[in-house]
Amino acid sequence: MRSWQELEVDVLDDVILDPRNVRLVQERETPQPLIINDLFKNAKALELVQAIAQLGYLTHEVPVVLQRGDALVVVEGNRRLAALKAIQNPYLVPSYASSIKKHADTISEDDRESLRTIRVKVAPGQVEADQLIAALHTSNPRVPWGPDRQAAFFEAQVEAGRTLDELLALYPTVQVRKFVIRASALRLFKSVPYLNESLRKALNDDRKVKVSILERLYEYEKFQNLAGIRVSNRTAVAEIVGTKRRFYAVAEKVVGDIVGKRLNTRVLNRQDSETYTEYMAELEDFVRSLDHQEGAGGSGGTGTNGSGGSGASGNPSATGSSSGGQTNFSAAGSNSGSDNTGVASESGGGSGSISGATSNRRISKKLDTTGLVTPAAMATSAIPNLLLEISQLNIETFPNATFDLMRTLLEKTIKMYADVLGVNIRSEVTVRGHVMLDNCLEWLEKKARADGATAIAGVIKKVKTGQLADYVATSDHLNAINHNPLVSATPSEVRTAWNSAKPILEWMLKS
Repeated sequence: MRSWQELEVDVLDDVILDPRNVRLVQERETPQPLIINDLFKNAKALELVQAIAQLGYLTHEVPVVLQRGDALVVVEGNRRLAALKAIQNPYLVPSYASSIKKHADTISEDDRESLRTIRVKVAPGQVEADQLIAALHTSNPRVPWGPDRQAAFFEAQVEAGRTLDELLALYPTVQVRKFVIRASALRLFKSVPYLNESLRKALNDDRKVKVSILERLYEYEKFQNLAGIRVSNRTAVAEIVGTKRRFYAVAEKVVGDIVGKRLNTRVLNRQDSETYTEYMAELEDFVRSLDHQEGAGGSGGTGTNGSGGSGASGNPSATGSSSGGQTNFSAAGSNSGSDNTGVASESGGGSGSISGATSNRRISKKLDTTGLVTPAAMATSAIPNLLLEISQLNIETFPNATFDLMRTLLEKTIKMYADVLGVNIRSEVTVRGHVMLDNCLEWLEKKARADGATAIAGVIKKVKTGQLADYVATSDHLNAINHNPLVSATPSEVRTAWNSAKPILEWMLKS
């Protein structure tokens, strides 16, 4: 286009709208009055009038014209020309005249006069004009900003000292309030001292944590109440109003569910959808268990972060450990010994849950996979898909399918873990024939002990040798469920086995 002639033209007298414009709903060779009406009715030309009135006429893109007979026809920029014509004479579009006039009257007389004349490029011919139109409208030369980059732009504005009112005035055609809220909410989630470092990193990668998923949660008042936060539409600020301990724990669970692909915009499609309602019920159970734990053993004062002092590590969202008889509860929601009621329990052999007031709480029909995040090294393997599938199966309806998939997930994760480490399991342990689950567990136990992870090694040994109080968690039973036609699984057995398998999976995926 560098060699194309550039002209200055009068928008009313020198150029006409293109009757062959593909935007038009009208037939070709339509009269000019019908074309401009069509562009206002079907191509949102009125929005462009409003934008020009508020921001001025942007000249970074120049309309392109073509000589057809005696007429100079705009072949690229018809909406702009229609808007400019209407600003000069609102009655060119009778059905929109009052709205056009309202916006046009906000433009000063001098500015309105200056909009009468614009610069255009002249295409040498129809072929060249079509090449340009195709490049602009049938390909994507400009990559749009993602939600996180949009938020980052306005976050930078706020950090530079701009107030919300200033931003609203500076960007009248932009959803400023929404973007500033998004930036504030993201900053809140990024402030969490995540137990799982990969979650913190994932928040800075919109391929792993899509802001649109978080947005469907933090905009919901019920979620705000559960998480102990307030997101104000008036001030465009997201802030913690409850204890930091609660928000940190909820954030770790939610971000873990997003990274683990358990939570997406389909699950949170509508606030009244079944999947959204189920997830909110799960969060309610999770928060209840937090409150119960704090009341039962974590009420020893409030730490510097406004949290209960029960965490084993001192981290406000850290509690217990994955084995060894300690209370097995993590901020990521891995209630390994709770039978998924959301109530902390003893995990040493662990199928018993805390009784009393919690005994009649709703038991989740799905396995709790929070905290199970596939590392980048395994991202292209089958592990992410297996985790997603097992998180969605209804235990009550499909106990055998869930049990079978659990065994598959455990074996394949161990093999993938060994593969990432460059280890050949067959050469590490005595194997006759194919490498089976028993062989995988034998190697993994040795690996855990060599790494000094004696607690997790004990869990692996119990699964491998049957020293757990419940036989259902042993590899023998896992194999029997898979191969023996006389053996079937019950939902209770699935939960008990998962309580033992999950800590092993967590250890491998976090290593």
